[in-house]
Amino acid sequence: MKTLKKNLQLQVIVPLVIALIVLSGLAVYVEYYIESQKLTDAHLDTVRKAEWLMYEKVREEVNTNAKLADQFCRDPYFQEAMKSGDREQMAYLLNPIIPILDSEYNLDYLCFQTADKRCFLEAEDPDTGIDFSQYLVMEDKSRSDTAQYGIKMDSSGAFMLRYVHPWHVDGQLVGYVKMFKEIGHVNDIMKRTINIDTAIMINKSLLDRTKWQQRRDRLGWAGQWDMLDNVVLANGTSEPCSEEFVAYVQEKCLGQYRSSEIPLISIDNEKHVVGSYDRIDFEGVAIGRLFVIRNVTDSITA
Repeated sequence: MKTLKKNLQLQVIVPLVIALIVLSGLAVYVEYYIESQKLTDAHLDTVRKAEWLMYEKVREEVNTNAKLADQFCRDPYFQEAMKSGDREQMAYLLNPIIPILDSEYNLDYLCFQTADKRCFLEAEDPDTGIDFSQYLVMEDKSRSDTAQYGIKMDSSGAFMLRYVHPWHVDGQLVGYVKMFKEIGHVNDIMKRTINIDTAIMINKSLLDRTKWQQRRDRLGWAGQWDMLDNVVLANGTSEPCSEEFVAYVQEKCLGQYRSSEIPLISIDNEKHVVGSYDRIDFEGVAIGRLFVIRNVTDSITA
């Protein structure tokens, strides 16, 4: 009788204990899944904010360039020098303005072009280390009636905002005002505004290794050309500094990362969520990926 009673207890207790263990494990999994989904949703929202903020900041730069170009085009002295083809007078007028273009507008390159798009007069910031001649020889698709702008990457990995403003005097097209400005500072603005880091990885085939290394040294990066197989860091506020992050970047850029989840990656012994999207230049060419990185260590340990 005692044996039967013991067997009945075991038949009841053992399944009950197993059920409690399963339920406890399921509860832990569900809680983990919910928290993980919250992190994913929050970071997807952050990635969307980053895209929107980058677009808005570029639009602000475009509007600033448009106002500056309009000042040149409306100035009667600049108009007369352009119409008459007086390069010396144009240089005389421009020379005292150059420090302002650098300090207030952060302009890296300015070119006045004739109506047939020949360079009439140009001024550039020598500290950028950028060869602007490569932009002048590329096919110019600018129309004569509207301003044109877009993002162009040079062979060192610098992202330039290109703005071309048609110059009309008395209804006649006399030339163009062309401007270039590096927009790497937008990454710093995003870091301050929405507390994220960015890493822009560019296809190596689009870069000149020597020019990339010169720019890396000028900016004080530690990245190496051979760190990744097909891409290299060209811009941003963070470098891929952990094996886990490097592996994720490599898989993502090669299209081998199949999971739909936002990964949780260790960088400098802290947990980060990482999202990314294709980086497209103004000619519609996919040049690499922008990785948006957010430190969530405090959220996880709280």
